[in-house]
Amino acid sequence: MSIAEEQKTCIACQFCCRHIELVLEKTATPFVELLIARGIPLIELNGRWVTLFPNSCQHITEKGCSIYETRPELCRTKKVNTKDYICKIGLEKLKEKQDGKF
Repeated sequence: MSIAEEQKTCIACQFCCRHIELVLEKTATPFVELLIARGIPLIELNGRWVTLFPNSCQHITEKGCSIYETRPELCRTKKVNTKDYICKIGLEKLKEKQDGKF
């Protein structure tokens, strides 16, 4: 997928606008054990634990971001499938590894 195709897919996707991503360092063992005990699926990614919680941004609509032109810096700088972030594109790849737990 080219960068232009990935950007188009990213804008249409809105996955990051509808989920909160929790990234935990490997040293967060007690918390990780608690999440696992509660049945919350975790993915090991680049030496960290990652999980997602459904929770939509207050500015997301069916047409997309209602404040796109003035969206926060975090939204502007989020990169598709970086080592610190999973988007829907990356999640599809991870589902295969994790037997569709997400």
